[in-house]
Amino acid sequence: MKKLAPIVVISVFIIALNACRTDKGTGDPVKESKDEAIEQKDWKTLEKPEYSIQYPESWTLENSGADGTMFTITSTLVSNKDSITENIDMKIDNLPEEVTLEEFAQDAITTIESSIFTILTKERVKSDKDDYYKLIFSGDKDGVGVKIEQHYRVKNNKAYVIGFMSSKVDFDKDKVVAQRILNTFKLK
Repeated sequence: MKKLAPIVVISVFIIALNACRTDKGTGDPVKESKDEAIEQKDWKTLEKPEYSIQYPESWTLENSGADGTMFTITSTLVSNKDSITENIDMKIDNLPEEVTLEEFAQDAITTIESSIFTILTKERVKSDKDDYYKLIFSGDKDGVGVKIEQHYRVKNNKAYVIGFMSSKVDFDKDKVVAQRILNTFKLK
């Protein structure tokens, strides 16, 4: 097997660094977010040939492919004190050869452990309808403490890396809605 490190490095860090977008205090009005109370029937669906995902109507979808991401779903800032815009984004990597989920996840773990981030959780999640590897890691980027949860899936020689990022301080609160979004992700 060829070393996956370059692919994993690109996937992990594009998602992690995209996640570090901050509110620059533009003075624009800040919308109140009531995402925790949103019923899933009020959600939008992004439907693609390979996957689908649902997200709250109040979140913003950007799927131009900027920075190599397939999509970025961004929350509404709750207050001007938010220094980080919570978001979920995904990258798809074409793998050079047949690679297992375990092999891809292990390369991601090695890459993250040799970076500015510290791994907090690593586990394989299996259910009747899904099989993925979950990592949660945190670190400081440009003086801002961030915490990221990434899910890795491998299918048909492609790695699907979907991640949620928030500030370290707000992660547990923000994860309530983010987890609901991540749970709607489906590979076809």
